[in-house]
Amino acid sequence: KDKNGTKIFEGDILEFIDGNNEVSYYEVVYSEANCRWIIRQYEGATDDLDDFVEKYMTVVGNIYDNPKLLELEV
Repeated sequence: KDKNGTKIFEGDILEFIDGNNEVSYYEVVYSEANCRWIIRQYEGATDDLDDFVEKYMTVVGNIYDNPKLLELEV
């Protein structure tokens, strides 16, 4: 779940706002190589889907309905 209690699913787009009010978007994907759920930034950087997500990130859409969100970081 995200910080608002919303369930997270594959293909969801998560938003993170850091201390400088800079916004980053991540896609939820399953890593076959690592056999676990991860989050992936547009540039390809990845991280674990863990407690950090539950405390600091929110679901703002999904890759099917909102694909442009991931392109904002270009």
